[in-house]
Formats: sequence, structure tokens, C-alpha cells
Amino acid sequence: MANTDSARGFVYTRRLSDEAPPMLDYEMAENSTLSQGDPVTIENGYIRLAASGEPVLGVVVGGYAPDWDGSITSGPGENPAIKLIIALEDVLFRVHDANAAPTIAQRGASVDIVGTTGAIGVDSTVTTNGDVMLWDRAWSDSISGNEFGPDMQWEASFQIRYMDKQ
Repeated sequence: MANTDSARGFVYTRRLSDEAPPMLDYEMAENSTLSQGDPVTIENGYIRLAASGEPVLGVVVGGYAPDWDGSITSGPGENPAIKLIIALEDVLFRVHDANAAPTIAQRGASVDIVGTTGAIGVDSTVTTNGDVMLWDRAWSDSISGNEFGPDMQWEASFQIRYMDKQ
């Protein structure tokens, strides 16, 4: 499932409004691990890895004390600060598709998040929760897998869901 080009999950590409990416600092939940590119939700005032079907607050850009592999780990009683790009409607990310045979017909589809911290992506064949909307292929001269086929990357945005008051 890991992307051969970037195992970082969601990578910011641009905003449709041409404004700067909306960034904020949040504290992560204790006893957890997050990686750059992980989608996160907020629970009891702290961020944690978002699962498919949950509202996504944003995507981890980095931490202030990352481990050697770029992940951020918190122990008991620890709530390190994490920098996020907030997932507004006009914020687009590049993301790997776990589907081995994506097609142009999937453009515009709402698909699910799949994977674990550090290896998050989407699967354009799974539409149960519709977490992410696929806009188009992510184009870049430095990326292999731009064609519809294995290791393809989409440009995508998160579906806005209201968070329950916590």
C-alpha cells in the first residue's frame, strides 16, 4: 500500500483560492504516534489519527520534537505540539491510491481513507464513508505513477463534516 514516491500520506499541493495554507498548532493525545501526512481529528481537546468516517480537522505537517523517522510519539502525560494544515474545502493534497487500476471515471468520486500512521492513502474502490473527494491526477515531473495505474497519486480534498461537541 505504501506509495513508492512518498510514504507520507497526504501532501499539501495548493489552495483553490490561491491563499497560503491555513496552519495551526494543536496538542496531540498522549500515548499515540502521528506522522507527517496523517489526517487527524480532535477528541477531548487533543488531536489523534483520524479513521475513515470521522471528521478530519487537518493533516500533520510536523512536530517540534520528531523522532528520527519523522514520526511524533507521545508517552503518558505528554501532549506535544503538532503543526497542522487545516482541511478547508479549498485545500488540496496529493495522495496515493491503493487501487491498482484507477480510472478517469473515478474523478469526482468520494472515497475512503485507508492505512495506518505513516502509510495513509485512499482506495478509489472503497466509497463507504466518502472521506476524500478525488479531483484529478496529481501532475509533477518528479513523480512516477501519474498515469492511471499502479502507484498513481490523486489531487484530493477532504469532505467537510461537522464535529460533535466534545
